[in-house]
Amino acid sequence: MICVRWLAVCCGLAVSPAAPAAPGEEFAGVVAGFSQLEWLAGAGLNEEPLDNNDWLPEFEGAAAVEVELSNPHFAAADALGRVFIADKASHSILRIDPDGRIFTHAGLHVAGTGQLPAAPATTQALDSPNGLFVKPDGTVFIYDTGNHRIRRVAPDGTMTTVVNDASRTYSAVGRGLWVSPDEKTVIYTDGTVVKQSRNGVITTLATGFEELGNIDVHPRTGRLYVTDRASTDTTKSAVWRLEVDGTRTRVAGNGGVSGGGDGWPATETFLDQVRGIAFTPSGGYFLCTHKGGDVWYVDLDGIIHLFLQGRGSGNRNDGNGQSPPVTGFDVLSEPRSVSLAPNGDVLIATNDTGYIRRVRHAEVPRQPAPEWLTVAVPRQGSHHLRWTATSGSVYLVERSVNPGQNDWAVVAITKPESGVGEWSGPAVPAAENLFYRIAPPR
Repeated sequence: MICVRWLAVCCGLAVSPAAPAAPGEEFAGVVAGFSQLEWLAGAGLNEEPLDNNDWLPEFEGAAAVEVELSNPHFAAADALGRVFIADKASHSILRIDPDGRIFTHAGLHVAGTGQLPAAPATTQALDSPNGLFVKPDGTVFIYDTGNHRIRRVAPDGTMTTVVNDASRTYSAVGRGLWVSPDEKTVIYTDGTVVKQSRNGVITTLATGFEELGNIDVHPRTGRLYVTDRASTDTTKSAVWRLEVDGTRTRVAGNGGVSGGGDGWPATETFLDQVRGIAFTPSGGYFLCTHKGGDVWYVDLDGIIHLFLQGRGSGNRNDGNGQSPPVTGFDVLSEPRSVSLAPNGDVLIATNDTGYIRRVRHAEVPRQPAPEWLTVAVPRQGSHHLRWTATSGSVYLVERSVNPGQNDWAVVAITKPESGVGEWSGPAVPAAENLFYRIAPPR
Protein backbone atom coordinates (compact mmCIF):
# COMPACT_ATOMS: atom_id res chain seq x y z
CA MET A 1 0.00 0.00 0.00
CA ILE A 2 1.23 3.47 -0.93
CA CYS A 3 0.23 6.27 1.45
CA VAL A 4 0.01 9.81 0.14
CA ARG A 5 -0.73 12.79 2.37
CA TRP A 6 -2.25 16.03 1.20
CA LEU A 7 -2.83 19.40 2.85
CA ALA A 8 -6.26 21.00 2.30
CA VAL A 9 -6.29 24.08 0.10
CA CYS A 10 -8.91 26.73 0.83
CA CYS A 11 -11.07 27.45 -2.23
CA GLY A 12 -11.80 30.99 -1.13
CA LEU A 13 -15.54 30.48 -0.60
CA ALA A 14 -15.76 28.89 2.83
CA VAL A 15 -16.32 30.94 5.98
CA SER A 16 -15.08 29.64 9.31
CA PRO A 17 -18.02 28.89 11.64
CA ALA A 18 -15.80 29.65 14.64
CA ALA A 19 -15.36 33.29 13.65
CA PRO A 20 -18.60 34.85 12.36
CA ALA A 21 -17.97 37.52 9.75
CA ALA A 22 -18.91 41.12 10.40
CA PRO A 23 -21.59 42.59 8.11
CA GLY A 24 -20.27 42.67 4.57
CA GLU A 25 -17.07 40.76 5.33
CA GLU A 26 -18.35 37.43 4.08
CA PHE A 27 -19.32 38.91 0.70
CA ALA A 28 -15.94 40.62 0.49
CA GLY A 29 -14.31 37.23 1.07
CA VAL A 30 -16.45 35.65 -1.64
CA VAL A 31 -15.58 38.39 -4.10
CA ALA A 32 -11.89 37.96 -3.30
CA GLY A 33 -12.21 34.34 -4.42
CA PHE A 34 -12.86 35.34 -8.04
CA SER A 35 -10.66 36.83 -10.71
CA GLN A 36 -12.61 37.96 -13.76
CA LEU A 37 -15.74 37.73 -15.86
CA GLU A 38 -15.29 35.91 -19.17
CA TRP A 39 -17.15 35.18 -22.37
CA LEU A 40 -17.09 31.39 -22.66
CA ALA A 41 -19.47 30.49 -25.50
CA GLY A 42 -22.04 31.80 -27.94
CA ALA A 43 -21.94 34.19 -30.88
CA GLY A 44 -25.15 35.98 -29.82
CA LEU A 45 -26.65 36.05 -33.31
CA ASN A 46 -29.91 34.18 -32.79
CA GLU A 47 -32.58 36.44 -34.29
CA GLU A 48 -35.57 34.26 -33.38
CA PRO A 49 -34.48 33.08 -29.95
CA LEU A 50 -37.56 31.41 -28.53
CA ASP A 51 -37.72 28.39 -30.82
CA ASN A 52 -35.03 28.77 -33.47
CA ASN A 53 -32.57 25.90 -33.93
CA ASP A 54 -29.39 27.44 -35.31
CA TRP A 55 -27.00 24.50 -34.97
CA LEU A 56 -24.87 23.84 -38.05
CA PRO A 57 -22.66 20.80 -38.77
CA GLU A 58 -19.59 23.03 -39.07
CA PHE A 59 -19.99 24.08 -35.44
CA GLU A 60 -18.75 20.65 -34.33
CA GLY A 61 -15.24 21.14 -32.93
CA ALA A 62 -15.23 24.90 -33.54
CA ALA A 63 -14.27 27.58 -31.03
CA ALA A 64 -17.19 27.90 -28.60
CA VAL A 65 -17.25 31.72 -28.81
CA GLU A 66 -17.85 31.48 -32.57
CA VAL A 67 -20.79 29.07 -32.35
CA GLU A 68 -24.37 30.28 -32.32
CA LEU A 69 -26.23 28.73 -29.41
CA SER A 70 -29.94 27.95 -29.56
CA ASN A 71 -31.72 29.13 -26.43
CA PRO A 72 -29.23 27.75 -23.87
CA HIS A 73 -30.86 27.17 -20.49
CA PHE A 74 -28.21 25.67 -18.22
CA ALA A 75 -24.43 25.35 -18.01
CA ALA A 76 -22.54 23.13 -15.55
CA ALA A 77 -19.02 21.70 -15.29
CA ASP A 78 -17.19 18.58 -14.17
CA ALA A 79 -13.88 18.27 -12.32
CA LEU A 80 -11.95 17.96 -15.58
CA GLY A 81 -12.92 21.50 -16.55
CA ARG A 82 -15.43 20.52 -19.22
CA VAL A 83 -18.57 22.67 -19.41
CA PHE A 84 -21.90 21.15 -20.50
CA ILE A 85 -24.76 23.20 -21.95
CA ALA A 86 -28.44 22.34 -22.22
CA ASP A 87 -29.04 23.91 -25.64
CA LYS A 88 -32.80 23.70 -25.60
CA ALA A 89 -33.80 24.73 -29.13
CA SER A 90 -31.12 22.57 -30.78
CA HIS A 91 -32.44 19.63 -28.75
CA SER A 92 -28.95 18.66 -27.63
CA ILE A 93 -26.37 18.82 -24.87
CA LEU A 94 -23.17 20.56 -25.91
CA ARG A 95 -19.74 20.20 -24.30
CA ILE A 96 -16.95 22.76 -24.16
CA ASP A 97 -13.57 21.14 -23.63
CA PRO A 98 -10.79 22.93 -21.71
CA ASP A 99 -9.23 24.05 -25.00
CA GLY A 100 -12.37 26.09 -25.78
CA ARG A 101 -13.74 23.88 -28.56
CA ILE A 102 -17.37 22.78 -28.55
CA PHE A 103 -18.82 19.35 -29.30
CA THR A 104 -22.15 17.54 -29.20
CA HIS A 105 -22.32 15.43 -26.02
CA ALA A 106 -25.88 14.10 -26.38
CA GLY A 107 -28.74 14.42 -28.86
CA LEU A 108 -29.10 14.69 -32.62
CA HIS A 109 -29.94 18.43 -32.97
CA VAL A 110 -33.40 17.32 -34.07
CA ALA A 111 -36.28 16.76 -31.66
CA GLY A 112 -37.26 13.13 -31.07
CA THR A 113 -38.11 10.56 -28.44
CA GLY A 114 -34.90 8.54 -28.45
CA GLN A 115 -34.71 4.96 -27.23
CA LEU A 116 -35.14 3.78 -23.67
CA PRO A 117 -32.39 1.08 -23.71
CA ALA A 118 -28.77 2.06 -23.16
CA ALA A 119 -27.11 3.53 -26.25
CA PRO A 120 -24.44 6.10 -27.18
CA ALA A 121 -25.76 9.55 -26.23
CA THR A 122 -24.90 11.06 -29.61
CA THR A 123 -27.15 8.52 -31.35
CA GLN A 124 -30.24 9.33 -29.27
CA ALA A 125 -32.71 12.15 -29.82
CA LEU A 126 -33.77 14.60 -27.12
CA ASP A 127 -36.66 17.06 -27.08
CA SER A 128 -36.11 20.53 -25.60
CA PRO A 129 -33.64 19.63 -22.83
CA ASN A 130 -34.09 22.31 -20.20
CA GLY A 131 -31.87 21.38 -17.25
CA LEU A 132 -28.69 19.60 -16.23
CA PHE A 133 -27.02 18.07 -13.20
CA VAL A 134 -23.32 17.23 -13.67
CA LYS A 135 -21.30 15.11 -11.26
CA PRO A 136 -17.56 15.75 -10.78
CA ASP A 137 -16.63 12.56 -12.66
CA GLY A 138 -18.43 13.75 -15.80
CA THR A 139 -21.70 11.86 -15.35
CA VAL A 140 -24.37 14.10 -16.86
CA PHE A 141 -28.07 14.00 -15.96
CA ILE A 142 -30.35 15.67 -18.51
CA TYR A 143 -33.85 17.04 -17.96
CA ASP A 144 -35.38 15.95 -21.28
CA THR A 145 -38.53 17.98 -20.76
CA GLY A 146 -40.20 17.33 -24.12
CA ASN A 147 -40.07 13.59 -23.46
CA HIS A 148 -40.98 13.75 -19.75
CA ARG A 149 -37.73 11.98 -18.91
CA ILE A 150 -34.52 12.33 -16.94
CA ARG A 151 -31.58 10.88 -18.86
CA ARG A 152 -28.19 9.79 -17.58
CA VAL A 153 -25.04 9.97 -19.69
CA ALA A 154 -22.19 7.95 -18.17
CA PRO A 155 -18.57 9.12 -18.48
CA ASP A 156 -18.14 6.63 -21.35
CA GLY A 157 -20.96 8.35 -23.30
CA THR A 158 -23.69 5.75 -22.76
CA MET A 159 -27.17 7.21 -22.26
CA THR A 160 -29.91 5.57 -20.21
CA THR A 161 -33.28 6.76 -18.90
CA VAL A 162 -33.54 6.99 -15.11
CA VAL A 163 -36.96 8.71 -14.81
CA ASN A 164 -39.90 8.34 -17.18
CA ASP A 165 -42.71 10.58 -15.92
CA ALA A 166 -45.94 9.59 -17.68
CA SER A 167 -48.17 11.88 -15.59
CA ARG A 168 -51.08 13.38 -17.55
CA THR A 169 -50.53 16.69 -15.77
CA TYR A 170 -46.85 16.87 -16.66
CA SER A 171 -45.71 20.36 -17.67
CA ALA A 172 -42.84 20.97 -20.10
CA VAL A 173 -41.94 24.08 -18.06
CA GLY A 174 -39.64 22.01 -15.86
CA ARG A 175 -35.96 22.78 -15.50
CA GLY A 176 -34.86 22.23 -11.89
CA LEU A 177 -32.87 19.03 -11.39
CA TRP A 178 -30.83 17.58 -8.52
CA VAL A 179 -29.39 14.08 -8.03
CA SER A 180 -28.10 12.56 -4.79
CA PRO A 181 -24.47 11.34 -4.64
CA ASP A 182 -25.60 7.68 -4.71
CA GLU A 183 -27.94 8.51 -7.63
CA LYS A 184 -30.87 6.81 -5.90
CA THR A 185 -32.81 10.07 -5.47
CA VAL A 186 -33.68 12.43 -8.32
CA ILE A 187 -35.56 15.66 -7.56
CA TYR A 188 -37.03 17.75 -10.37
CA THR A 189 -39.59 20.46 -10.98
CA ASP A 190 -42.73 19.95 -13.03
CA GLY A 191 -44.39 23.31 -13.70
CA THR A 192 -45.96 24.09 -10.32
CA VAL A 193 -44.93 20.85 -8.60
CA VAL A 194 -41.68 19.56 -7.05
CA LYS A 195 -41.28 15.82 -7.58
CA GLN A 196 -38.94 13.11 -6.36
CA SER A 197 -38.01 9.81 -7.93
CA ARG A 198 -36.57 7.48 -5.30
CA ASN A 199 -35.47 4.06 -6.56
CA GLY A 200 -37.81 4.55 -9.52
CA VAL A 201 -40.91 5.53 -7.49
CA ILE A 202 -42.19 9.06 -8.27
CA THR A 203 -43.77 11.09 -5.46
CA THR A 204 -44.77 14.73 -4.98
CA LEU A 205 -42.74 16.79 -2.52
CA ALA A 206 -44.49 20.16 -2.79
CA THR A 207 -47.20 21.89 -4.83
CA GLY A 208 -48.78 25.31 -5.22
CA PHE A 209 -46.00 27.20 -6.99
CA GLU A 210 -46.50 29.48 -9.99
CA GLU A 211 -43.61 28.72 -12.36
CA LEU A 212 -40.76 26.77 -10.85
CA GLY A 213 -37.19 27.44 -11.90
CA ASN A 214 -34.00 25.78 -10.72
CA ILE A 215 -33.28 23.99 -7.44
CA ASP A 216 -30.32 23.22 -5.21
CA VAL A 217 -29.63 21.53 -1.88
CA HIS A 218 -27.96 23.29 1.06
CA PRO A 219 -24.52 21.66 1.48
CA ARG A 220 -24.74 21.55 5.29
CA THR A 221 -28.42 21.17 6.20
CA GLY A 222 -29.55 19.05 3.25
CA ARG A 223 -32.67 21.20 2.82
CA LEU A 224 -34.00 21.72 -0.69
CA TYR A 225 -34.26 25.30 -2.02
CA VAL A 226 -36.43 26.10 -5.06
CA THR A 227 -36.90 29.24 -7.14
CA ASP A 228 -40.32 30.35 -8.34
CA ARG A 229 -40.02 32.63 -11.36
CA ALA A 230 -43.74 33.49 -11.35
CA SER A 231 -43.58 35.43 -14.62
CA THR A 232 -47.32 36.13 -14.68
CA ASP A 233 -47.40 37.45 -11.10
CA THR A 234 -43.98 38.72 -10.00
CA THR A 235 -45.25 39.35 -6.45
CA LYS A 236 -44.88 35.58 -6.07
CA SER A 237 -41.30 35.53 -7.38
CA ALA A 238 -39.30 34.08 -4.50
CA VAL A 239 -36.83 31.51 -3.23
CA TRP A 240 -38.35 28.91 -0.92
CA ARG A 241 -36.81 26.42 1.50
CA LEU A 242 -38.72 23.15 1.82
CA GLU A 243 -38.96 22.01 5.43
CA VAL A 244 -39.05 18.46 6.79
CA ASP A 245 -42.73 18.73 7.73
CA GLY A 246 -43.73 19.64 4.16
CA THR A 247 -44.13 23.36 4.73
CA ARG A 248 -42.02 25.98 3.00
CA THR A 249 -40.24 29.12 4.13
CA ARG A 250 -39.59 32.18 1.99
CA VAL A 251 -35.86 32.98 2.18
CA ALA A 252 -35.57 35.57 -0.62
CA GLY A 253 -38.02 37.85 -2.43
CA ASN A 254 -40.33 40.34 -0.68
CA GLY A 255 -43.67 39.54 -2.34
CA GLY A 256 -43.90 43.04 -3.77
CA VAL A 257 -42.97 44.79 -6.99
CA SER A 258 -40.10 46.91 -5.68
CA GLY A 259 -37.90 47.47 -2.63
CA GLY A 260 -34.68 46.33 -1.03
CA GLY A 261 -31.57 45.65 -3.08
CA ASP A 262 -27.83 45.53 -2.53
CA GLY A 263 -27.08 45.25 1.20
CA TRP A 264 -30.69 44.60 2.23
CA PRO A 265 -32.17 41.43 3.73
CA ALA A 266 -33.00 39.03 0.91
CA THR A 267 -36.57 38.67 2.20
CA GLU A 268 -37.07 42.45 1.85
CA THR A 269 -35.75 42.61 -1.71
CA PHE A 270 -37.81 42.46 -4.89
CA LEU A 271 -36.55 39.69 -7.20
CA ASP A 272 -37.81 40.16 -10.74
CA GLN A 273 -38.44 36.58 -11.89
CA VAL A 274 -35.80 34.71 -9.89
CA ARG A 275 -34.74 31.67 -11.85
CA GLY A 276 -31.30 30.28 -10.91
CA ILE A 277 -29.74 29.21 -7.61
CA ALA A 278 -26.36 27.69 -6.69
CA PHE A 279 -24.89 27.09 -3.24
CA THR A 280 -21.29 27.69 -2.24
CA PRO A 281 -19.67 25.21 0.18
CA SER A 282 -20.22 27.66 3.05
CA GLY A 283 -24.01 27.74 2.64
CA GLY A 284 -24.26 31.13 0.95
CA TYR A 285 -25.81 31.05 -2.49
CA PHE A 286 -25.93 32.77 -5.86
CA LEU A 287 -29.22 33.75 -7.53
CA CYS A 288 -30.07 35.09 -10.96
CA THR A 289 -33.21 36.95 -12.02
CA HIS A 290 -34.51 36.51 -15.55
CA LYS A 291 -36.38 39.79 -16.04
CA GLY A 292 -34.19 41.69 -13.60
CA GLY A 293 -31.13 40.41 -15.45
CA ASP A 294 -28.91 40.34 -12.35
CA VAL A 295 -26.75 37.83 -10.49
CA TRP A 296 -26.95 38.15 -6.68
CA TYR A 297 -25.23 36.56 -3.70
CA VAL A 298 -27.10 35.85 -0.44
CA ASP A 299 -24.77 35.56 2.55
CA LEU A 300 -25.08 33.44 5.69
CA ASP A 301 -26.98 36.25 7.45
CA GLY A 302 -29.57 36.46 4.69
CA ILE A 303 -28.23 39.73 3.28
CA ILE A 304 -28.30 40.05 -0.50
CA HIS A 305 -25.44 41.54 -2.53
CA LEU A 306 -25.34 42.49 -6.21
CA PHE A 307 -22.63 40.44 -7.91
CA LEU A 308 -23.22 41.19 -11.60
CA GLN A 309 -25.55 43.88 -12.90
CA GLY A 310 -27.67 43.13 -15.94
CA ARG A 311 -31.00 43.77 -17.55
CA GLY A 312 -33.89 41.62 -18.65
CA SER A 313 -33.78 42.41 -22.35
CA GLY A 314 -31.31 43.00 -25.16
CA ASN A 315 -28.12 41.17 -25.96
CA ARG A 316 -25.57 42.18 -23.33
CA ASN A 317 -22.13 40.57 -23.31
CA ASP A 318 -19.94 43.16 -21.62
CA GLY A 319 -17.58 43.53 -18.68
CA ASN A 320 -15.30 40.69 -19.75
CA GLY A 321 -11.95 40.85 -17.99
CA GLN A 322 -13.32 42.77 -15.01
CA SER A 323 -13.36 41.40 -11.49
CA PRO A 324 -16.68 41.23 -9.63
CA PRO A 325 -18.70 42.80 -8.35
CA VAL A 326 -19.49 44.48 -11.66
CA THR A 327 -22.34 46.86 -10.86
CA GLY A 328 -21.65 50.10 -12.70
CA PHE A 329 -23.28 49.01 -15.98
CA ASP A 330 -25.20 46.12 -17.54
CA VAL A 331 -22.88 43.22 -18.36
CA LEU A 332 -25.42 40.49 -19.18
CA SER A 333 -29.11 40.00 -19.89
CA GLU A 334 -31.81 37.43 -19.20
CA PRO A 335 -29.79 34.92 -17.17
CA ARG A 336 -31.36 31.49 -17.30
CA SER A 337 -29.23 29.73 -14.69
CA VAL A 338 -26.23 30.01 -12.40
CA SER A 339 -24.10 27.08 -11.25
CA LEU A 340 -20.86 26.48 -9.36
CA ALA A 341 -18.15 24.33 -10.96
CA PRO A 342 -16.08 21.89 -8.86
CA ASN A 343 -13.09 24.25 -9.12
CA GLY A 344 -15.18 27.20 -7.86
CA ASP A 345 -15.93 28.92 -11.17
CA VAL A 346 -19.39 30.49 -11.52
CA LEU A 347 -21.17 29.62 -14.78
CA ILE A 348 -24.10 31.61 -16.10
CA ALA A 349 -26.33 30.75 -19.06
CA THR A 350 -27.73 34.02 -20.37
CA ASN A 351 -30.05 35.48 -22.94
CA ASP A 352 -32.31 33.89 -25.53
CA THR A 353 -29.77 34.98 -28.15
CA GLY A 354 -27.29 32.79 -26.34
CA TYR A 355 -24.16 33.34 -24.28
CA ILE A 356 -22.41 31.30 -21.61
CA ARG A 357 -20.48 33.47 -19.16
CA ARG A 358 -17.90 32.39 -16.59
CA VAL A 359 -16.56 34.12 -13.51
CA ARG A 360 -13.22 32.47 -12.95
CA HIS A 361 -12.26 31.35 -9.50
CA ALA A 362 -9.03 32.96 -8.32
CA GLU A 363 -6.28 30.37 -8.30
CA VAL A 364 -4.82 29.84 -4.86
CA PRO A 365 -1.02 30.14 -5.09
CA ARG A 366 0.52 26.73 -4.46
CA GLN A 367 3.79 26.09 -2.74
CA PRO A 368 6.20 23.66 -4.40
CA ALA A 369 4.95 20.19 -3.60
CA PRO A 370 6.88 18.40 -0.85
CA GLU A 371 8.56 15.22 -2.05
CA TRP A 372 6.05 13.00 -0.32
CA LEU A 373 3.15 14.37 -2.38
CA THR A 374 4.41 12.60 -5.50
CA VAL A 375 5.25 8.92 -5.35
CA ALA A 376 7.07 6.62 -7.76
CA VAL A 377 6.12 2.93 -7.97
CA PRO A 378 7.36 -0.02 -10.04
CA ARG A 379 5.36 -0.84 -13.11
CA GLN A 380 4.45 -4.39 -12.12
CA GLY A 381 1.14 -5.22 -10.49
CA SER A 382 -1.75 -3.07 -9.38
CA HIS A 383 -1.38 0.07 -7.30
CA HIS A 384 -3.34 1.25 -4.29
CA LEU A 385 -3.18 4.87 -3.12
CA ARG A 386 -4.45 6.09 0.23
CA TRP A 387 -4.35 9.68 1.50
CA THR A 388 -5.77 11.99 4.16
CA ALA A 389 -8.81 13.68 2.63
CA THR A 390 -11.46 16.28 3.33
CA SER A 391 -14.85 14.57 3.34
CA GLY A 392 -17.03 15.60 0.41
CA SER A 393 -14.21 17.24 -1.55
CA VAL A 394 -13.26 16.17 -5.06
CA TYR A 395 -9.73 14.88 -5.76
CA LEU A 396 -8.04 14.07 -9.04
CA VAL A 397 -5.69 11.09 -9.18
CA GLU A 398 -3.03 11.90 -11.77
CA ARG A 399 -0.34 9.64 -13.25
CA SER A 400 2.78 10.27 -15.30
CA VAL A 401 5.65 8.32 -16.79
CA ASN A 402 7.67 11.51 -17.22
CA PRO A 403 6.89 14.04 -14.49
CA GLY A 404 9.92 16.11 -15.44
CA GLN A 405 7.99 17.15 -18.56
CA ASN A 406 4.90 17.95 -16.45
CA ASP A 407 3.04 15.33 -18.44
CA TRP A 408 0.28 14.28 -16.03
CA ALA A 409 -2.92 12.47 -17.01
CA VAL A 410 -6.06 12.16 -14.91
CA VAL A 411 -6.82 8.51 -14.20
CA ALA A 412 -9.60 8.92 -11.63
CA ILE A 413 -11.89 11.47 -10.01
CA THR A 414 -12.83 10.64 -6.43
CA LYS A 415 -15.06 12.21 -3.80
CA PRO A 416 -14.27 10.60 -0.42
CA GLU A 417 -17.16 10.47 2.03
CA SER A 418 -14.77 10.19 4.98
CA GLY A 419 -11.36 11.52 5.96
CA VAL A 420 -9.60 8.89 3.87
CA GLY A 421 -9.24 8.88 0.10
CA GLU A 422 -8.42 5.66 -1.73
CA TRP A 423 -7.87 4.55 -5.32
CA SER A 424 -6.74 1.29 -6.88
CA GLY A 425 -5.73 0.69 -10.45
CA PRO A 426 -3.57 -1.37 -12.79
CA ALA A 427 -0.02 -0.55 -13.78
CA VAL A 428 1.15 0.48 -17.24
CA PRO A 429 3.36 -2.33 -18.59
CA ALA A 430 5.38 -0.12 -20.93
CA ALA A 431 6.54 2.18 -18.15
CA GLU A 432 9.69 1.54 -16.15
CA ASN A 433 8.28 3.60 -13.28
CA LEU A 434 4.96 5.30 -12.70
CA PHE A 435 4.48 8.53 -10.79
CA TYR A 436 1.25 9.40 -9.04
CA ARG A 437 -0.01 12.58 -7.42
CA ILE A 438 -3.22 13.66 -5.78
CA ALA A 439 -4.51 16.98 -7.09
CA PRO A 440 -5.81 19.51 -4.53
CA PRO A 441 -9.32 19.22 -3.14
CA ARG A 442 -11.93 21.28 -4.94
